[in-house]
Parts: sequence; structure tokens; C-alpha cells
Amino acid sequence: MIYNINLQKIVLVTPKILSEILKEEIQGVNNSYSMIQINGKWLIEVFNFEAKYLAPQYLTVYKSNLHGFKVHEQLNKFSIGYMFKETRNIIPSMQGDIKYKPQIFYVNELMDYLFLIKKEQFEFNEDDLKTINQLILNK
Repeated sequence: MIYNINLQKIVLVTPKILSEILKEEIQGVNNSYSMIQINGKWLIEVFNFEAKYLAPQYLTVYKSNLHGFKVHEQLNKFSIGYMFKETRNIIPSMQGDIKYKPQIFYVNELMDYLFLIKKEQFEFNEDDLKTINQLILNK
């Protein structure tokens, strides 16, 4: 899914739209499309997450009703509820661990993480897009 700036609505990405985007980038023209930024409304109304605010951490935890996948929101920044740990050798005699939670900026990234971690796939049709446009854009 992608937001069509000219039509002011969310549309499905098709080969025709991809070719339009490529032509615009080659010509250096302002894009007519933009990625859809993630927010709590998407998580609750489209992806069926439940929100719980944790005041001591200034953190909102969104949990999927389907499989328990968690997304954290803190200071309007979203990240997945998993901590990744990598062991790195900085120099041969030193070894260290790096821990991080990947951030989510766009709806498509959330869908990618849901597929990679929980094997959940999404297929939206035109009726779904009409509903999403009504819910998210109030159109």
C-alpha cells in the first residue's frame, strides 16, 4: 500500500504505479506517492492490536490479538517488541554485545516484520482499501 498524493487516498502498489514512481525519480519530479507512516490508529483499527499505556516508562504497548506480536510506542517512535543481540569483535582481544530494538517508520515495514517473525501475510483488495481509507483518512 502507498499513499497517492494527487488522489489523496491509499492505493495498492501495482506494476503501473511502480513504473510511474520510477519515471518520476528519473525525471527528478516531486513524487506523487509517499509511504504511509505508522501510528496507533493503524495498529488498532487495521491490524487489530490492543493498546496499553505504561505510565512509568512513558510507553504504549500494542499487542496483537491474533498472535501476541508487540509494538512499542515511546515519544511517537515505534519499535518492535523484540530485542536483538549481536556479538561483535571490535578488535581481536575485545568482544562486545550490541542490543537493539528495530524501529518501525512505515506500515509496510510493520507488515514485513509480521511476515518475518510471525509468518503473517496480508492481501488487501479494493473493498479493504475503501474501508481503510474511511478509517484512516476519514474519506
